[in-house]
Amino acid sequence: MKYQPPYGPPGVIDPDAHYVNDNYALGVKGSVPPAASMEYPQRELVNLIGDSKQIPDDGDLHQGARAIRDGRLFYCVDTGPVNHIEVADLLPSLPNYQAGLFIRVLVAHTITGAATIAIGGLNEIAIKRYTGTDVQAGDMLAGQICTLAFDGVHFQLFNGVADSAGSAGADRYEVYLPYVRDSGSANHVVALYTPTIPDINEHRTVLVKLANAVTGPTDFTPNNFPTKPVAHPDGSPIRAGDGVINQIWLLCFDGVEWQLLSNYALPDHPPGAAGSFKSLQFMNPDQGSIQTYPNGSCPYLFRSPAAAGNRTVWTWSAFVKYPTVQHKPYYYPGWYNDQSEALFTAGSGAASGDLTGAQFIGGDQDQCINLYWNNATHPVAGCSDPSAAPIHVGVFTWGVLKDAKWHHVLINSDGTNISCLIDGVTISKGAVSGAGAVNSTEIQVIGSASPAFWYCARCRMAEINFIDGFCLNWPVFANNIAGSFVPKIYTGAYGLQGYYLNWSKAGPTGTAVTETTLGADLSGNKNNFTPVNFKLTQVLVDFPGNPTS
Repeated sequence: MKYQPPYGPPGVIDPDAHYVNDNYALGVKGSVPPAASMEYPQRELVNLIGDSKQIPDDGDLHQGARAIRDGRLFYCVDTGPVNHIEVADLLPSLPNYQAGLFIRVLVAHTITGAATIAIGGLNEIAIKRYTGTDVQAGDMLAGQICTLAFDGVHFQLFNGVADSAGSAGADRYEVYLPYVRDSGSANHVVALYTPTIPDINEHRTVLVKLANAVTGPTDFTPNNFPTKPVAHPDGSPIRAGDGVINQIWLLCFDGVEWQLLSNYALPDHPPGAAGSFKSLQFMNPDQGSIQTYPNGSCPYLFRSPAAAGNRTVWTWSAFVKYPTVQHKPYYYPGWYNDQSEALFTAGSGAASGDLTGAQFIGGDQDQCINLYWNNATHPVAGCSDPSAAPIHVGVFTWGVLKDAKWHHVLINSDGTNISCLIDGVTISKGAVSGAGAVNSTEIQVIGSASPAFWYCARCRMAEINFIDGFCLNWPVFANNIAGSFVPKIYTGAYGLQGYYLNWSKAGPTGTAVTETTLGADLSGNKNNFTPVNFKLTQVLVDFPGNPTS
């Protein structure tokens, strides 16, 4: 609408002439208005009211205000296919796109990637995030009203869901974070995000899947931004065991370094370089074609409690690693030709028939875990034995433990059954009755069977926990990281006769381990074991989550 000036004197045309009133005293004649000066403003206002979906009403003198306030002039409904938003022409008709144009559109389909918009038959324009990158899957949801503004090249999305971690429902909040697989080397994580993250300002949060195990202090390089260290929230550096292959790290930049918000490292282990976590090598993996060890020559740990604990309900947890070399058979009078290895036993064994505990059996046909309850020759569950009639539950192959990898072994009793789980799977379970030798005042042994101390364990063990009075499951002691079980510090009660062995230190004060303190209990109970036939060289840096050969 143009300005309509008053009529002037004949022959005089002034397009910007002012209107004046009559003033007879001064002899001023009032302006003569053309018809358009009254018609056009009315029509403009009526059009504004109509374009905002209102019906002009002589009795309502606020329709113009409502036309602006209600936002109907900028609102439209998507009728296009997925990732191609199409809206009918706006009212009034849109002749072209001008920088600053903004609309609110009711989205018909949740977008699955890059998207465009076309208004009233005009050409399609790409929709971008404020960073200039394409919108991503989930940025615009079906039924969402999205605000878009044209910047002269693209339509910018103001309220994308994924871009701004927007609400996905009245009672939840979905967060979409940059994610990529690490393309760096050990202790230097490199993340090439697509699209590139816009900055590494304080608060920037990302996900990265590790390509290598972490063995010490670690740096992180996202895209082409400067390399910064990764640290724990308390500022301590990353250490061995804080990351394994295929683990997903959640990292947040605090302005100085990237804080690791997700890991399974043992919280009570002091920070240290690679190798600060330890395991204990029991008997040498290959001792000859025929086992001829004299009784008592095995390396083993033992203790004789001064008082009994709960003899029906308890839990024994350890990480165990067997070699890949084939075991040599044992030949013991009165026992069939097997390859038994006592992991954890209690009682006087064959002498009194009260053995309780577990043995790994690796004979020519059966490989399993035998579980005993007050009987040295009759397991309540496990492998077949000529003199026993056990419950056959969970016979497994060499591949379960003979792969030179760390596995979590859990043996527990609830007073009704004794069970063995390997990496969270129950492989042996049998009924029990009465009080067993475990947690009695009889000898308790790790790595051998009493009383002769044969059936030597030829494996490495780490993170041994014994819980007196509680039958616990594996998630209390381990995390399953992409199929690999790794230690998680036990934080519950140990009970009267409970203990914790990890060989990283000889006591809560952090004393260095010696050959005489290999059995130090770190639970605080001081239920120490006596080490027999060990050398300090059998304390190894090999550890679940940070394995060595």
